[in-house]
Amino acid sequence: MLKMKFELVFTNHANEQMDGLESSKDKKAVLKSVNKILGYMETNLRHPSLHTHKYDGMQRA
Repeated sequence: MLKMKFELVFTNHANEQMDGLESSKDKKAVLKSVNKILGYMETNLRHPSLHTHKYDGMQRA
């Protein structure tokens, strides 16, 4: 099976969100989940885990 490889390009806002997750000790589980999903997006946009939840964003502090 051929795996497609995609390059994710982040907006400034997305970069800020990721920086916030990476610097927050109490958000380690969220960061792990985000990295897992981003990995699926890079390798297989049809992965079943990408079809389960609606994402509304995170609140700014």
